Formats: sequence, C-alpha cells, structure tokens
Amino acid sequence: MTVSSTDGRAFDVLAVKADPSLTVSVKPAADHNGARRTANGGTVASGASRYMVTITPKADVPVGRSLATVTLTTNHPDGESVPVHVSLVVSGDVRVSPETLVLTPLGTTANHVTISKTQGEALRILGVESSDPELVADVRTVAKGRQYDISVKYVGKPNRGVLRWSITVKTNERHQRSIVIPVVGAV
Repeated sequence: MTVSSTDGRAFDVLAVKADPSLTVSVKPAADHNGARRTANGGTVASGASRYMVTITPKADVPVGRSLATVTLTTNHPDGESVPVHVSLVVSGDVRVSPETLVLTPLGTTANHVTISKTQGEALRILGVESSDPELVADVRTVAKGRQYDISVKYVGKPNRGVLRWSITVKTNERHQRSIVIPVVGAV
C-alpha cells in the first residue's frame, strides 16, 4: 500500500508497530521527488512524501480469516499515527463451500456444505460437531478422499428466533485439523 502526505510535504516514518503475525517493510516510493535517504537513529524511513508499505503474513498464520493491525508513527503533523487494519484470508488445500451456511426455513430440506481437496494426500473427515444439539449434521462421501457433502438440518422446536451456530469439521489435514463453518438462520 502507499502512504503519502496530501500536502506533498516530506515526512519520516519513525516507527512501525505490527501484529506478531505480520512483517512490515517501509521504503520511499520509487517516483518521489525528494532525495533518497537511508533511515537512521531509529527512524524506519525518511526523506519522502510517499512511502510503499509492504505487509506480509508470516508463514505460520493459520488457515482461515483473521484481523491484524499495523500502526505507523510519523513526524507529519496531520498524521502522527496512521492505523492500518489488515484482513487476512489464508486459504488451505481443503475448500469449504459455502463458507457460511444460511439455513432454509424450518420444515424444508436440509442445507449442504461441500468439503473438498483436489490434490495431495487423501482427505478424511474424522468427525463433525455442532454447537447446538438441535442442529444435526450428517456426512456423505461424494468422492472418497476428495469430496464430502455435509447435510445440516435444524431439528428442534420452532420459534427460537434468529440464531447463530457453528459446525466444526475435524479432518486429517495438517493445517486444517478443525474447520469451523458458521451457521445462521431463523427458526
């Protein structure tokens, strides 16, 4: 991403504070008009009105969605603290479709989630757990080791209102041992 002063005035990036799951580098933009200077005295980067900020997730960030924060401290009077909110989406070899299950109204057919893996070692579903005993999930093999269908149905009493549950799928996949699928619906 690019961080720049709106008035064109050069400023220094004095510090970077980042979530431990990220690495951050800051350097003057290639097309800035100021002289390139090497940051010193604890300053991260200096001498430009525009900086390229590269934010990279570390290799051990788990599969799934997560949020992180990076805060740049500058000497620009209109931007002494620049917070950056980072949304990380790390995909693994196992695919889930849909990622969130929206239940159909009570009394209709079951809802389905597909769990699949197209390459590598065979995928095994080791179990499925529900956050609510009235939300029942059944697993059916579509293509052994590659694709599974999980049927999800609410079997409880009506008129509970809008609810949020989850289904947790346990697998043999090293980086995706537990896959949590949010389930929402009105019953």
